[in-house]
Amino acid sequence: MAGHLNSIKDLAFSPLLGEGDSLATQGTALYLASGSQDQNIRIWKVQQLQNMDSVELKEDDWKKYQTKTSFVIQVPKEPRFNVTLESVIVHHGEAVSSVEWRKTSENTPTLSDLVLLSSSFDFTVCVWQADPETEAWHVQSTLGAMVGNKHAFFGAIFLSTPRQILAYTYGGAMH
Repeated sequence: MAGHLNSIKDLAFSPLLGEGDSLATQGTALYLASGSQDQNIRIWKVQQLQNMDSVELKEDDWKKYQTKTSFVIQVPKEPRFNVTLESVIVHHGEAVSSVEWRKTSENTPTLSDLVLLSSSFDFTVCVWQADPETEAWHVQSTLGAMVGNKHAFFGAIFLSTPRQILAYTYGGAMH
């Protein structure tokens, strides 16, 4: 995946956004979060490529559609999908060790109805949410270093709600 400057430590797909019940439904999208050793989180939007399923293109023709921030994928016997870089989150001071999505609403979710959880070797766990108007990502909460944690986080997960988080460290501690 182009863009990260070091190895990707974790990937997580969001729940489907929009009215469809599959990614092949027009107007439906999902997001992919990638956390990397380069200390950044990248948010990628995945959606069906419009009006291109009937076009016969050779493999070399698809290279025209690839840039540093966008590329096309073809799954056998499925529609073609466009993957576009939507945002780069620069916040953590060390490698991002895990990322995980969670819906905050039972309704058909929009981007602002999702939260993203990230953990890092910088001793922190962060909860992120997109602004409903600008879709810019901001940190809702930063946990870890400020409460006396002395170990890097290897990962973090949401429990039953987005308000309950379990984070674990290299030393085996769970917070």
